[in-house]
Amino acid sequence: MDTEDGLLPKSERKRSKPRKRCRHCNSKKRKSKDGKVYDQCKCSDDSDDKSVPTEINNENSEKTDLPTSFPPQSTKPLNRKYVESDSGPFTVHVQKITSSPTDPVTLHPIQFGKDLKKINIKNIVNGSLKRIGRNRVSMAFTNYKDANLFTENSVIALSYKVFIPSFTITRVGIVKGVPQEWSEEEIQENITVPIGCGQIIKVRRIKKKNITDGKISFSNTNMVVLTFDGQVLPKRVYMCYTALPVELYIFPTIQCYNCCKFGHTKVLCRSKPRCFKCGDDHTS
Repeated sequence: MDTEDGLLPKSERKRSKPRKRCRHCNSKKRKSKDGKVYDQCKCSDDSDDKSVPTEINNENSEKTDLPTSFPPQSTKPLNRKYVESDSGPFTVHVQKITSSPTDPVTLHPIQFGKDLKKINIKNIVNGSLKRIGRNRVSMAFTNYKDANLFTENSVIALSYKVFIPSFTITRVGIVKGVPQEWSEEEIQENITVPIGCGQIIKVRRIKKKNITDGKISFSNTNMVVLTFDGQVLPKRVYMCYTALPVELYIFPTIQCYNCCKFGHTKVLCRSKPRCFKCGDDHTS
């Protein structure tokens, strides 16, 4: 359908609306009361246009064309603790040290809380200590420094294993459209993330199960699972100047084939067998 807009000169045509978000860190651009536009962009402050990559100048090295939105990646996995930029509550998991996962050892949260009062552990969130397994409890601190110090407590380390759960300090996403012939090392070398997001500490290719003449084989798909350091999951990543959307990865559900309960496998099961069909105490 023809309109009169096509007959107007370029100076009188409607202009497109300016971007309200930064295309790299997804932060909003706001307007103050005096009419000035400011934003909360985490990208380089030296450039007025946040969406245009800039060059990095270094007096001690040669000039490079790497944009500031593509920081160099580390191929070594990070075993970090909480940092100041992380948001609370700062969760810590504790479990008793056992010689075997199948040992009949239990950890009661009230008894463990009594032991914490004896050694004067402070800044624990009231009501956060709870059981999350047969031999594991969860607790939270109000300050990230206290949570980190608790993981290094020498008295607790004599009988308990204290660690920060990975889901509180990392984010996992899935990316599609990656060449199937690339190895995981090659993917990590050629992938970059926007500024404001943590580095990629792990790359895992999703494989497809094939059965041919009774033989099982696995083939690569174009999907990879990326683990990001920190509590920010980026909207996209960049691979060889191509933007790839990042979706939240949902972990598969684990169910025991012995007792039909969720959260563990048959190897670590300590319950009585239960039938999948009738629910009686016998194997299916």
